[in-house]
Amino acid sequence: MTRSAIIKRKRTLQLRCRYLAACAAAAVILLIFSGPAMLSSSASVQGGTYSKYYHSVEIPFGGTFESVARENYDEACFGSYEEFRGELLSINRLAMCGGEVYPSVRAGDSIIIPYYKAAE
Repeated sequence: MTRSAIIKRKRTLQLRCRYLAACAAAAVILLIFSGPAMLSSSASVQGGTYSKYYHSVEIPFGGTFESVARENYDEACFGSYEEFRGELLSINRLAMCGGEVYPSVRAGDSIIIPYYKAAE
């Protein structure tokens, strides 16, 4: 390899590294500014403005998806229990099959639960 070919190859590698670094920096900046927005949304519930948040709940020993869903259901924010359960199934990528949750959820597994909090 000639000296000019080696220099050209080094320059190409440097440009690739700078490009990847710029892409990574842009991704980090995007995450910093849009991260909180992805975890909440606003909604009007019974005359007030509330923000929707999500938290993770572990299924306790002896517990089921249904027991955790009923424990976290808030009639004031979600309308019917069936709507709330449907949203839980959707968020957690689950389905009802013959009255059972599929894929099965067992003690120790975590599920994502939505909840509302008064907007500040």
